[in-house]
Formats: sequence, structure tokens, C-alpha cells
Amino acid sequence: MSEYNIQLVSLVNGQLIVCDLVDEPDANNVILKNPLTFAHTEQGVQPVPLNPFVQENDLELVVNRSHVLYITEPRKEVSDVWSKNFGSGLVEVHQNMDSIIKIG
Repeated sequence: MSEYNIQLVSLVNGQLIVCDLVDEPDANNVILKNPLTFAHTEQGVQPVPLNPFVQENDLELVVNRSHVLYITEPRKEVSDVWSKNFGSGLVEVHQNMDSIIKIG
């Protein structure tokens, strides 16, 4: 059992976020800890902080449930990307994020 609850959160605006989903404070909100999203770059799909303008260490964002489309468990390769950035750092090596997210 992992010490983290790594989940894929889809927002109603289409943004996908991988985070440690912390216990929900109430029925109207969820807490996203250390959220990552993905950007398409020349090097392929790369993980990036959800908001590069805020302090990243142990960032917790409270999001109103009305902005959440769904929450689900991500593929192992995706949760490994999150773990490499915020977790223990012990993950399986994967060749390329482009094989995870199909573009076009």
C-alpha cells in the first residue's frame, strides 16, 4: 500500500492533473496535493507544475467539486512520473511519455 493516493483528476475545462488526492475536507471540495499537469514540447509530453508561480513543496490546492469532471486512478507510468517528482523517487523506468498520451 502506497503512502500516497495518486489520482488523475479531470477538470471541466479539460485540464488533466495528477496529484496526491488528500482526504476531502467537505462534500463540496477536494484537496490536490503536489499537482502536476502535462505539456506538449519538442521533447514530447513533459510533466510540469500545475502553476509555476507558486511554491511547489507540499502545495495543497482546494478545488470546488463543481470544477471536477472525474477522478480516477492513472496508468502506472503516469503515477510513476508523479512519484519521481514528489514521492520516494523509486519508480520503473519508461522510455517516453509520448507512448502514454496519444497525440492527434
